[in-house]
Amino acid sequence: IYRISLGESDTTYLRSLFRLGSINTNTAKYELADSNFQLAKSIYLKLNLVEKKEYADLLGNIAILYSEQKLYDKAEPLYLESMKIYLKTGSETSVDYITSLNNVALLKLNKGNVIEGEKYCNDAYEKSKRYYRNSPRIIARATHTMAVLFELKGEIDSAISYYKDALEIRKSSFKNLDFSLSANLDGYIKNLKDLGEMYVSIGDYKSAENLYIEAAQLLNDKLGDMPRYAGILGDLGTLFLYQGKFQSAEKYFLESEEIYLKSFGKENDGSIWVKENLGNLYYNLSNFDIAKKYYQEVYNYSYKNIDRDTLRFIRNSIWLGKTMHKLNEWKNDKYTIEITRFVDSNFIRKNPDIALELADMFASFNELKIE
Repeated sequence: IYRISLGESDTTYLRSLFRLGSINTNTAKYELADSNFQLAKSIYLKLNLVEKKEYADLLGNIAILYSEQKLYDKAEPLYLESMKIYLKTGSETSVDYITSLNNVALLKLNKGNVIEGEKYCNDAYEKSKRYYRNSPRIIARATHTMAVLFELKGEIDSAISYYKDALEIRKSSFKNLDFSLSANLDGYIKNLKDLGEMYVSIGDYKSAENLYIEAAQLLNDKLGDMPRYAGILGDLGTLFLYQGKFQSAEKYFLESEEIYLKSFGKENDGSIWVKENLGNLYYNLSNFDIAKKYYQEVYNYSYKNIDRDTLRFIRNSIWLGKTMHKLNEWKNDKYTIEITRFVDSNFIRKNPDIALELADMFASFNELKIE
């Protein structure tokens, strides 16, 4: 209606495209989101509005879309271009510029580039504290990124300290603890989840469980965000799986899988992650037929998306191979070829643990040449 009545160049139409792209990103409808964003981008380019703040906002959201899919090489130039526009249209003390610094920091860290990521982390953190000391949301975001940095550096105590600080900063901004009115709720829930993961890493399962349950309640009761609620249920399942509490783990995994499929109507990254864990659960219970069913579904999905997430394909192939070997069904001609064509010297340098798992698996199958 906006396009017909106002024309493609109208800002109301462009904002509608922008919002639709964001909604499709949040619901993992990535192709639709990309289509929305690219149409908006083409209009900005046609109208020569590429130095406007709104264009920088668009580039940042396209970068978020690619980051969600782990397409970091495609996201990085978009973040950097948007940051340049923010600097040109504002200053290095503007909220948009500092937010961009933080986004680039997270992207660098996700790519494993800790040295460059640390530079952006420190810059965003110092500027946030210096210029926005009365803006909890901005400071909490930068503090959270510092926690991610120290987690990647293996400095667990420092990471937990920063995660706790970010959590307290966000909590202090809630008015009368009315979570539903707080713009910080989304970040607060993410902090709960990330701090929970840190507690899992040090074996403090009870603290992790409490944080996950709080996050799940907020997602279900306050936001009604079912896909993320399903994710937290999956985290709880994983937590109980680590502790050998298989009945509780199964309950959370199955509920999580059901919600993911209802939310998206088809297989997606979330439901596949849960299926992977269900495979692990049933493998641990020696229910190899059921484990194979789940591993095979993950294998099929991962194979279709192999360019986006090769590691998932390799990891799942290992477990599928082990399961089929237990069932005396290993077909080394098909699966050996599929797995090993991705494992070159470069892969081994980057993922020595995965390569060693593959070597152990093939050795146990008497595939000595592969070993």
